[in-house]
This record gives sequence, structure tokens and C-alpha cells, in this order.
Amino acid sequence: MLGHDVHVLSCADGQRTCDAVEAGVHVHRRGTVRVRGLQRAVGWPAAWRIETALSAYLETRRLGIRLDVIEAPDWGAEGLLFALGRRIPLVTHLHTPLPVIRRFDGLASDRAVRVAVALERFTVRRSDVLTAPAPILVDELRRLGWLAGRNVEIIPYALDWRRWRGVSPVRDTSPCVLFAGRLEARKAPEDLVEALRLLTTEIPGVAAVFVGKSSGERHGVTYRASLEAEAGAARCTFVDHVPRQRLVDYLGAARVVAVPSRFESFSMVAAEAMAAGRPIVVTTTTGIAELVRKTHAGEVVPPGDPRALAAALRSFLVSPEAASEAGERGRRAVMEQLDPERIAALREAAYRRAIGRRTA
Repeated sequence: MLGHDVHVLSCADGQRTCDAVEAGVHVHRRGTVRVRGLQRAVGWPAAWRIETALSAYLETRRLGIRLDVIEAPDWGAEGLLFALGRRIPLVTHLHTPLPVIRRFDGLASDRAVRVAVALERFTVRRSDVLTAPAPILVDELRRLGWLAGRNVEIIPYALDWRRWRGVSPVRDTSPCVLFAGRLEARKAPEDLVEALRLLTTEIPGVAAVFVGKSSGERHGVTYRASLEAEAGAARCTFVDHVPRQRLVDYLGAARVVAVPSRFESFSMVAAEAMAAGRPIVVTTTTGIAELVRKTHAGEVVPPGDPRALAAALRSFLVSPEAASEAGERGRRAVMEQLDPERIAALREAAYRRAIGRRTA
């Protein structure tokens, strides 16, 4: 926080009103307003964004806090009314806007989706400063024509690596791969299932654990059901979503963590695995891939290639020593590059630039 007064506002449907101070940060949880007939008029994706933006604006006014700068994510267009009013400097953090999700999850583009995309795009264009966790997302949005020559500052996500110091050594693990995230098209868990099938005949006892909720359908059934059917003789265990604090237990049992995503703007799961001293195998279309490549904290493979994924996983699954060495390199990289104080200083500088530009 660097001595600043920081407020975080969360508006979510059905959320109970609550105010608390967590680690020195004021956290305000609120529900969302409902505009009668709006969903029928513009469709759910657009209506959700309008109501979320309206909720964020009204609750900020009700809190009565004098704000020097506001930061909001792109996805959901929470900053829409602040962008319209242009009264308070606005920093928009590019995370995963709807057109990116639509492309990699194969979502249809009807009128409601197009309106929702327009709302997000308008908010981005009216922001004073834009930030993103990795260049891969910036490149994708430039390809989509979203940024119109705008400069985007690369600020990765911070990670309190101290929380992961107690994870058991990787040398004590069995040959187990961890996947943590929603079971959906963009995260491509089916590629890991196929990779494990290839490895089952080579590595005795090899297994994979998938932690995350099933999202959407695949081949006419739930995503999880389709994966279970494809696993065959491969030892794949599926666990529903668990609280983030329990992820430490699953990381402690894993020898290597896989992120086979078709697109991931950063991947906090990969960063947490590195902090826990686990090697990671990520795709070239994952934001953290460049850090993995530079620090030799794991392997980087093409997306949609289960054979390449299996080959990269094999080297760590058969050698606890190789896994331990790569894991330690990853731990050091996170401590140096993603330390909260370092990232806080970068964000503070972005906020000051936003304030300076609005003042000018």
C-alpha cells in the first residue's frame, strides 16, 4: 500500500453487504442493483455489465470517500460510468475482455454480446492509463483493433510468496500432475488428459488431479463428464472448486503443475506453483510463459499439442531432482519479480501518471 489509503469495492449478485479491513485495506462487499426490463431489452451479457457498472458507481458515491484515482478491470465494464463522467482519473487493468473469452471459448456473437463488447471497449478507450499483466494480452487486443495506438503498461500480478514457504519439498512427492482452474475450452484440460494417457504406459503410478468447477458442455455432456470418459485407464481425479487457501494441500502433493491453456493472460496458479517450489509446464499462449522461459522454472510448449505436453511433463515426473531444481529456480523468480512491494510501486507510478494526465 506504500502508506496510501486503499479501498476495494466488490459488487456481486446476492453478495451480503459487509465492510472490513483486511491487511490494512478497506474492503467493501455489496450486491448489485437490478434494472427492471433491462435484460429483456439488451440481453444478459450487456445487462450484467450495465448493472455492475451502475452498482460500482452508486456504491462508491454512497461510501462518501474522496478518491484520487480509481482502478477497474476491463472485463465486466465496472469502470463504465467513471469513464463517462471523467471526474476521477481512471486506470483500467486489462485482464481478459469478452472478445478474447469469446474467441478461445468458442462463444457465439449475438446482438447482446456485441453490445457487451462495445461497453467494455468504450471503457478501455476512455481510461487515462491502461495496464496489463503480460504482453501476450496486449498483442491479442491490438490484433482485435481495441487499443488504437494506446500505450499499455505491463505490470504483472503481485504474489505474497511467503504464504507458500511451508509446502512440503517436491522430492517427497509421487509422480503426480496438478491442474487447477475451471474445466472449460479456453483452459484445455482435455490436452492434459490425453498427455496423461500417453504417459500411463511409461511411468508407473503416474496420476493427475484436476481441481476446479466444470463450466459449460463438451460433446453434449458436462465438461467434467467428457474428460472422465476420455481418461480411460489414466488415473485422473476430479475435485470440485476448493478455497484458495486449500490449494496448498494439492500443491504439496504434486510434483509438477500443468497449465495447458489456449489463452491465459497471466496464470496465478502457475505463479503460486512457482512460489511453492513446483516446476510448471505452460503453453506459449500463457502470460507467465516468458518468465518461465527466462528463469528455466519449467517448460513452455505449444497449445493444443498433448504430445509436446507429455514430453515436457515426463522429464519432471521421472526425476524428482530435476523437478526440485526447476522448482527452486521458479521460487527465486517469483520472490524477485512478483514481490508485492515491487508491484505496488509499479502500480503507484501508474496511478500518479493517471492523475497527472487528468490534471493536465
